[in-house]
Amino acid sequence: MATRRKFLRNRLSSVLIVVIIMVGFSASVWAAACSPKKLSQAEVSKVVQQVQTTLMVAALSCGKRDNYNKFVTKFKGTLKRYGRVMKRDFIKRYGGVVGKKKLNKYVTSLANEASSKSNVDYDAFCSNAGYLYDSLKYKKPKELGPFVSKLKNCGMP
Repeated sequence: MATRRKFLRNRLSSVLIVVIIMVGFSASVWAAACSPKKLSQAEVSKVVQQVQTTLMVAALSCGKRDNYNKFVTKFKGTLKRYGRVMKRDFIKRYGGVVGKKKLNKYVTSLANEASSKSNVDYDAFCSNAGYLYDSLKYKKPKELGPFVSKLKNCGMP
C-alpha cells in the first residue's frame, strides 16, 4: 500500500511538473514560487548530492553527457564543498569507518532511486532532467544549494 502511494505521489508530481512547464513555467519559476523551509548545511548537501546523482543517471540513461559535464565543470567547487559537508555530517553522526560506509550506501541508494525513476517513466525522467539542466545553466555556483533546496521543498527533483 505504501509503495502504491509513493508511486502515485511520484507520478502526480511528474504530471504536475509537466503541466507547469507546458504553461510556460521553468524550474526556476517553480522554485521561486515555493516558500522555502530553512535547511541545515548537511540537509542542503544531501539535496545537492541527490540532484547531482539524478543528473548523472540522466547523463547515462538519457544521453545528456554534455549537459552533465557542463554542470560538473561549472559547479565543481560547490559540489566539492557540499560533498565535504555531507561527509563530515555522516562521520559526526556514525563515526569514521561506519560513517563512510553509510555515506557510500546513501549515495548508492540515490543512484538506484534515480535509475528506478528513469525505468518507470523514461520520457518524464529525461524531460525533467532536461528542464533541470536548463534551469541550472543560468545559476551561479553559489546559488546551487539555495536553488535545489527550494526545488526539494516543492517536491522536486
